[in-house]
Amino acid sequence: MEAHGGGLRRILVLAFCVAGIWSAYIYQGILQETL
Repeated sequence: MEAHGGGLRRILVLAFCVAGIWSAYIYQGILQETL
């Protein structure tokens, strides 16, 4: 059960990192388009 929880937490952190990178990439693109 501990291993399953660790895997779930790892997936959650990975998804959070991907979302952060995507948001930063999109934000930079919108900022460049605006400027």
